[in-house]
Amino acid sequence: MSNQHKPELIQSNEVIHRGDVDRVETRGEIIKIRASIAIAVLSLLIACAVLAMSAFQGSSELQNWATGLISAIAGAAITYGFNSRRA
Repeated sequence: MSNQHKPELIQSNEVIHRGDVDRVETRGEIIKIRASIAIAVLSLLIACAVLAMSAFQGSSELQNWATGLISAIAGAAITYGFNSRRA
């Protein structure tokens, strides 16, 4: 006795056309994204700590460095946000 079934045909008006489905992230890409977020968050925390310490000590060189790092991280995040959108 065979347990083979005939394929079921589904009739629908809602058809997904080829190319309408966005790309799906693989496990490796998700790991890269999470690692990038962790690095950015750690860098931002270090920069904020250095900025607070330099403001307390009055060191303008460290303030400039920390402010630049914070600006670079924010700029990279904004750029990624706008460039990752697909039309």
